[in-house]
Amino acid sequence: MPAEQSDTLAQVVAKGGDLAALRALSKSELQQALKELGYAKLGERVRLTAAIAAAEVPAAWSPEPPADEEACDRTMIVHGAVQDIFDDGGLLKTTLRKGDASTSMPPLFSKVKVRYIASLLPECRSFEAAVREFVLGEHEVPKGLEKCVGTMRRGETCELICRAEYAYGAVGRPPDVPPGTSIRYEVELISMVLPKKDRSEYTAAEKIALAQALKAKGTREFGSGLWLEAQVSYHEASRLLLTEYEELVAEPGAEAASRQLLVACLLNIAQCALKRNEWSAAERACTETLERLTDPLGLEKESHIKALYRRAKARTGRSEFSDARADLKAVLSLQPSSREARELWESLKDRELSASRSEGKVYGLMTSKLLYREYNVGRRRLSTYPRAFFELSIDGVRMPRIVFELFVDRAPKTCENFRCLCTGERGVSTRGTRLHYKGTKFHRAVPTDDLPSEYINESADGTGRNFEIWKGFLVQGGDISHGDGSGGESIWGGPFEDELPLDYVCHSGPGLLSMAGSLPMRDKASEEMMHVPHRNTSQFFITTNAKNAAQGGSAIRHFDGHHVCFGRVVEGMSTVNQIHKCLVDPTAFHAIDERHSVEIVDCGHLKSKEDAELERDEAEIQKLHPASRILDKKEADEDEAVEVITRATWAVLGAGDTDRAAPAAQPPAPPPKLELPKPTPKDDGAITSAEIDEDADA
Repeated sequence: MPAEQSDTLAQVVAKGGDLAALRALSKSELQQALKELGYAKLGERVRLTAAIAAAEVPAAWSPEPPADEEACDRTMIVHGAVQDIFDDGGLLKTTLRKGDASTSMPPLFSKVKVRYIASLLPECRSFEAAVREFVLGEHEVPKGLEKCVGTMRRGETCELICRAEYAYGAVGRPPDVPPGTSIRYEVELISMVLPKKDRSEYTAAEKIALAQALKAKGTREFGSGLWLEAQVSYHEASRLLLTEYEELVAEPGAEAASRQLLVACLLNIAQCALKRNEWSAAERACTETLERLTDPLGLEKESHIKALYRRAKARTGRSEFSDARADLKAVLSLQPSSREARELWESLKDRELSASRSEGKVYGLMTSKLLYREYNVGRRRLSTYPRAFFELSIDGVRMPRIVFELFVDRAPKTCENFRCLCTGERGVSTRGTRLHYKGTKFHRAVPTDDLPSEYINESADGTGRNFEIWKGFLVQGGDISHGDGSGGESIWGGPFEDELPLDYVCHSGPGLLSMAGSLPMRDKASEEMMHVPHRNTSQFFITTNAKNAAQGGSAIRHFDGHHVCFGRVVEGMSTVNQIHKCLVDPTAFHAIDERHSVEIVDCGHLKSKEDAELERDEAEIQKLHPASRILDKKEADEDEAVEVITRATWAVLGAGDTDRAAPAAQPPAPPPKLELPKPTPKDDGAITSAEIDEDADA
């Protein structure tokens, strides 16, 4: 027995205590007996309880040994020293059973599973026994219990004496826990799941293994028709295979295998994008694939052909006919008998001829006011960026609409989360939270690093608080669960990962839409708030008057690589800036004062710009030229339609007798005739019909 414990027990005996009798008492009786001996403090009684339990047992009242070795194993209890976790006697831990020494203690943001029994002190009345899972650092359980679990190993059992301030405090937990009550826990750590590591913390072997697992996951999702989820998985896999300088991640001597895995992921990204009609994303993935190939005419010929073919499909979807034709010629020169390439060639001819006829049909309108309006839809480059909108009410006044453009090619999962929260189409979460921005409020307006141009001291109102009007930096909202910045939920069932590709969008100016993350932490060394990765839910922020340092404004580039920028404001920036006219409290993370209300009264998903312009064009044509409805009739003769539209145009413009002959319209020359290369009898290969490269990582 340690000398310190011997001295302590000697003091108990000096006060008239009988160690043998005390050892025979129950815990509650022992606590009462020690209190009668003059030990008024709970911490002293707990230490004495452990010391008495660890004291040597006299031979006269020594318990019977276990009957066999197996029984000994079952009853083995390890009584450790009392650990004062906070060094103030408020949280005392005693180890009852040691855990697995080969495991580590759970770090912050680990998901742990514990079994515990909670009792009220001093009567030791049990009020709760449960098996529970929670995440360390998210404050789902009392502070004392959470802190104690962070010091345990898997399989460990301990006794925890938790003072009221580290349990349920002065409020309690009615009706079970009265206010100001201390609690005793008996806790067992069953299991733990370590938090996801940052990308920079993985070794090359770990990155490659994780990329292979993500690729396999994407293939399963693709087979189930989940194009977006599969594209996200392949994208994450490709990010792991490249460094921040776009260099290939590979183990020594295995560069070819890593490159093959990267090429397979890029080709699969292109295929998923084609399934979702995201032509720009597909073209970009194919172009990057072609740049990564080192032997395009040898061992990597098949990947070379696939990249050219899929890029041709993407360019056809974007109506870039000449570029698509060049890619298809390259495919057919490498594999002349490819059935898929020939079918796409014929489809390309039909689309190009259709676009040419469309030009001819509207050529008779060249003398009308539509002369300066681009009507040739077939030759437009259609944008792939969807749009969403907010309609705000500031202090009850309806403001102009804010329209966002979402970068789905850079952060597809983040954009889909934001879009669904705008429409509310996902209903409610598993926790019962309504997954909709409508009715929520902006809760923060963060300033720049510059001093404010105006300062309003309102401490005279009796509140003792100072409020400031700032030049602007960012405004934040999206807390759909609490409304104050402490919560948030996503449509994916929980916080999701940061989508930060190598070409991520930088925070370089005002009007950028970015994820805020749900749980910032304070760094102990610098006392500054630090960003925790992979904690995206529903909270977002919009940069306002922020500029980079070179432009004379606040340096905001520290957000780059940490917060996911996934969109920008294309309309209604004046409404965003109007939020900064609300008073904020600089002592409460610049929260908007409760006297102001910035509420999202409506939100949703907008049609693409091209769709809206096309509908507007068609409506104007129908209004100005009713005869143009003939164009919509499949059985109408094309020449007759052009003539009728031209005559109607002259009538609207008042150009005299409508029966006069209209000037002969000269349609543009048809595209050049497309000649296919003739197949050679020796090469009867074809592009594989498999849409996903199953054998890419073999």
